[in-house]
Amino acid sequence: MLVYILLPIVAGLPGFMLCREKFGKLGRGIYCAYFALCLTIVEGMRYGIGYDYEAYRKTYVGFMFRDSVADLSGYHMEKGYLLPQFILSTAYPDPRVMFFVVAALISIAVAVWIYMYSPNPAVSAMAFAAWGPVFYTMNFLRQSFAALVVLYALVYIKKNDFLRYFALVLLATCFHWSALFMIPFFFILKIRITPLVLVIYSTIATLLLIFSYDITDAFIKFSETMADKGYSAFVPSRYSHYLYGSVEFVNGIFIEYVIGYGLLFLFGFLFHRYIYKRDIDNKYAVAFMFFTLLLDFWGRKHAIISRLDLYFVFAATIMFVPVALRGAYDWVDDKFKKHRRIGYVLTSCVMVGISVYFLGSMLLRGSNGCIPYTMWSLDTSALL
Repeated sequence: MLVYILLPIVAGLPGFMLCREKFGKLGRGIYCAYFALCLTIVEGMRYGIGYDYEAYRKTYVGFMFRDSVADLSGYHMEKGYLLPQFILSTAYPDPRVMFFVVAALISIAVAVWIYMYSPNPAVSAMAFAAWGPVFYTMNFLRQSFAALVVLYALVYIKKNDFLRYFALVLLATCFHWSALFMIPFFFILKIRITPLVLVIYSTIATLLLIFSYDITDAFIKFSETMADKGYSAFVPSRYSHYLYGSVEFVNGIFIEYVIGYGLLFLFGFLFHRYIYKRDIDNKYAVAFMFFTLLLDFWGRKHAIISRLDLYFVFAATIMFVPVALRGAYDWVDDKFKKHRRIGYVLTSCVMVGISVYFLGSMLLRGSNGCIPYTMWSLDTSALL
């Protein structure tokens, strides 16, 4: 447990020094590389951690009994995930290598995005490490890869480039079919979250929540039927364990997550005028946080819905958090011009307070099987 508490501190605090304006891009780059290294070590050297760890380990070990790529057809997983791992397994059959490589790729992708687009890399890194995403990436590997591709696709919404956005979303489906869910959000995310829009969205969300059992069950049964008819390459299959009444179904997202993201969104929305005033494109960051909250709220009743929040939560933490804190600081600067230090105190208290809440809640809940933390043996001879 101590590892998860130290990660946002050790990986985040150096950023406040290295990302100062006087160090320029060099300091920013050094810090993001350092953050990627910290994340890779923690995620890559874990052993037996996460609900999905054993399932992914068995899949990787099973490649030893497959003679060719054609044999992968027996797996009900996306080929964009299976093929690279099959190739890796021919050289390194130990699954610990696979988990380390996966962790490195995820960590580098997150760090590069933070370097390129975050308004405050240190805040983004600390939020990613402390507020949930790091635990997601230690479980849902296929969907995490898809979500990271979508994370880069979101940039093209701001640039109004639908073709590149669509192409990246299609690429994301090679890792997890659910990325198709993001296609209409190229247009939806352009709508600025205002009090009126918030009321409309909340009303729609409530109606969807009421009929969520019927909607999700109908979709799952349809996909299963299509897969049985031989269309498994075009529709998601083998999700019957998420039907109403199943064990996975009742394991919806914990209420602590919903409350945490709700408080975070409310904090940012209180200062939405200052957020939009600084940069109108900040509306996308606010939307990312809102839809994270919305899907987690809906996911209280159905676990498979809460999984869709991965396509928003990465951007919500590493983009919305620094934007919201800056909006709060601008409000203080506007109201108390002679006491600007109040802004630093306010934003620091919010950052620390929400970090303590999220980490505390997740540690108490076991955070998707990531608690306690176990690292593999330092004897690496078996890996070679």
